[in-house]
Amino acid sequence: MVSPTPTPTLLQPTLPMSKSQKRKQERRELSLQAAVLELDLNDPRFLDEKIQVESALQYNFKDLILLREAMYTLKWYAARLPNGVLLKEANYGLAQYGDGVLRDVLLACWFGQLGPDNTRMLIGKVQQRVQAVITDKYLKKVADDHGITDLIRKWYPTAMMKEPGEKGIATTIEALIGAVAIDSGGDREVLRKLLVRLLGVEL
Repeated sequence: MVSPTPTPTLLQPTLPMSKSQKRKQERRELSLQAAVLELDLNDPRFLDEKIQVESALQYNFKDLILLREAMYTLKWYAARLPNGVLLKEANYGLAQYGDGVLRDVLLACWFGQLGPDNTRMLIGKVQQRVQAVITDKYLKKVADDHGITDLIRKWYPTAMMKEPGEKGIATTIEALIGAVAIDSGGDREVLRKLLVRLLGVEL
């Protein structure tokens, strides 16, 4: 009995991957290599970063773990702080707190400048002023002006996107504000000076 001739299989041509597909594949490979990153306070890159960030903020941290958390932006990697706390969403939790602090201090200072005869129109202008300052675009410019964007960029592996996004950079500014708020025990004068220095606003 003659065996039937097998039908030849047509090979599909392998299409070259786009840049975005390559980045996704490289991210998957990197994530398999390191399930959890250990964040070391003695990392020379962090020690150099500490000097530059504290100079930009004109604030010296008592608890360096807060600064380490605030500057950790690689949200696709879980990371462990030296105190054992696991960061599953990078500095996002600290940034949420910092966003609230930022709004609170700006509103308190600018409402306080209105005096007793404030009108609904003036109150509305203050609220608009706050909204203009807390946008990602504005906070990204703040990071650029103070050299913080360059510090964030140093931590990005070559396989990742070329530039950290606007949202991630703005989030880091919020996280730094949150870190200072916690480290200073919520000292209003410290926070006022920080925002004047960082944001270039009068408070």
